[in-house]
Amino acid sequence: MKKFSWRLSRAKIRLIGWSVFGVFLLTVGLPLLFFYYFFDQNVVKNMIVSQINSKDYSVKIGGTIEPRSWHGLSLFIADLTVFDKKNQKVLHINTSNCQLSWLDLIVGHYRIRRIAMNGLTVFQNNVEPSNYSDLINYDNLAKSEFRDLKRISVSNLTILNQAESPLIKDASLIASELDKKNPTVKLDFKIAKYNADFGMFGELDKKPDNDTFVINHMKFTLRNPRYNIELQSGGHYDYRTQQLWLEAVRGHVGLRHYQGSLVADTALLSLYGLSVNQLQTTLYGKESYADKSISLNLQKLKTANFESYFAEDLSGLFDSNNKSHSFSLGMQIKNPSINGMLANNQQCKVNYKYVSQIKKVSSGSLQGKCSFNGNANQIKANVSGIVDKSPAKISALYQYGESSMPIVEVDGDLDKFDIDNFIDGRDNDLLPLYADTSPLAFAWLDVMNAKANVKIKQLNLEHLVMNDVNSSFTLTNGKLDVTNIQASSYDGKIHGNVQVTKLNESYDLAFNSQVTGINLQKVFNNLFNVSAIRGSANMQINTSVHGAKLYKDLYNGLNGKIKLNVSNGGFNGIDFNLFLSPENLAAFSSQNQRMTNFTALEADFEFESGVSKQGIINFNSPTILAHGGGGVDFTANQINYNVMIKSILPENAQKVKSVSIPIVINGELFNPKIYIKNMTLNVTPELGNKTHKK
Repeated sequence: MKKFSWRLSRAKIRLIGWSVFGVFLLTVGLPLLFFYYFFDQNVVKNMIVSQINSKDYSVKIGGTIEPRSWHGLSLFIADLTVFDKKNQKVLHINTSNCQLSWLDLIVGHYRIRRIAMNGLTVFQNNVEPSNYSDLINYDNLAKSEFRDLKRISVSNLTILNQAESPLIKDASLIASELDKKNPTVKLDFKIAKYNADFGMFGELDKKPDNDTFVINHMKFTLRNPRYNIELQSGGHYDYRTQQLWLEAVRGHVGLRHYQGSLVADTALLSLYGLSVNQLQTTLYGKESYADKSISLNLQKLKTANFESYFAEDLSGLFDSNNKSHSFSLGMQIKNPSINGMLANNQQCKVNYKYVSQIKKVSSGSLQGKCSFNGNANQIKANVSGIVDKSPAKISALYQYGESSMPIVEVDGDLDKFDIDNFIDGRDNDLLPLYADTSPLAFAWLDVMNAKANVKIKQLNLEHLVMNDVNSSFTLTNGKLDVTNIQASSYDGKIHGNVQVTKLNESYDLAFNSQVTGINLQKVFNNLFNVSAIRGSANMQINTSVHGAKLYKDLYNGLNGKIKLNVSNGGFNGIDFNLFLSPENLAAFSSQNQRMTNFTALEADFEFESGVSKQGIINFNSPTILAHGGGGVDFTANQINYNVMIKSILPENAQKVKSVSIPIVINGELFNPKIYIKNMTLNVTPELGNKTHKK
């Protein structure tokens, strides 16, 4: 040091010292002196206010304006509010830090390089008159202290609706490298109403002599617990009108059970609205929903406040295809108004097509009024049209949820409905029901909860045709209750209740009904492929089945009571009138066409697990009385009955006034053997013997 000091004279040392002091004074002292000592709030206030269009807006700064140290030297402004002509709030900034250029402070000028705002609130109560596009005085901005701005960051950005409820909250905005050719913009915010997080990132290209930034790479994300959307697009941004134009939007949509693509033709986005020319998405099911797909198409979608949306046309298509069936459901709504829901009474068209495994087809096309409530997860429809080539009128509500079972409520009035079109795995050549080994068609019981009131002029279910059906039913957690059934079938009337409960892969069933005036021959032919009995019948049925899986289990597991009253009927296969006199007995074995007509028949059956052990049967005609009893066994397909046939004619020339014939019926249930066990002749007392046995 001494050597160094010896080489420098005192004059040189003083020169260096004063030079360093001068440089420090020039680069540090003067800026600090100008910034702190000569700081003037009014100058800063005028600088801020001059950036706002004073013709249409006014500015009020209710807080402090002071110099601070933030990333160097900065201007701190608190409580800034902008008002429109009606003295309504347009925006409010809690605090703002404006970082200054140090070099410009040396010469006593402010030049803003970076702005950080905290608590920016935008009010939309006067959004349409002002549109915010004329808020900034762009002519002054290009010559002002903000002309070389490099970065803008906003935290806690909020947009309030007319009720001052947040449309967007917890937003953050970062625009960086604004002084370069390709600035970047990043925006993140929460859409409060939909509990969704929105993110946007893009690279801009500023064109010379133009107020527009060209967008080279713009990416969007929208997430909430129910969906995830990722998009990218090109376009441009006009900073004078604050409008963002997007072109060729493409991306991915992910839902809990579906995923797919989203495409938009063009879109216009600004603080005062959104307009999309054409938007289309196609979603495919995941995992257990893999056989399903959803397509939506929106034309001319618009919103001015991000709450109410309008479109020229909304159409959707739901498809389900698996081994057992294919199903498509389409809907089209003209001029829908959407506000978290479709406004009530929207004009809509609905069509469906169902194709079973064996190519049975059911289809319909209806139109009327529809509504959709997204907040309540509800779809309503009040439509009329054609179902399976017959007129139909339906009022329905469909309520759905991610974690709950769908709920369907229906009021329907149909001319004709074919249920058998929806039964999978069955063909047109049906077995008699008691021998059918097909599974019961109730697998759908646990896929929804439902409530319905229906009127159907003609209901077709396989061989069963029911007319003038009027019924109500509820379906709750796999339990179906059909109450107050009123219908015409088999030329008679049916009234009663049915209950079906799903238990894993089997079902409990209960039947309680009264039947009057039915054609017994049609019933037996349908259920058992038997036409040997005819007549007009009344029936009382109070039965149940536990653990049924197949159609034949309805008989094999039958429990309960069945009472039968038949009038003006008959049996085919035997003519008991042959026994009215002994002279006709020889003809018994030679009669080719045998038939017994009766006036009335009564029968009682009490079943336990498909077996009736003590059934009773009585019938009569003008010439015959018969009574008997025995057993019917559906599980073994057997019958065993003893019936006593007695004539009631006047006595003949041999003084025989009647014949008692014990008949045995046993063997295969619907093809039994019938034979005479023995026979008793009843004669007059004058012969000394009451009876002669032969």
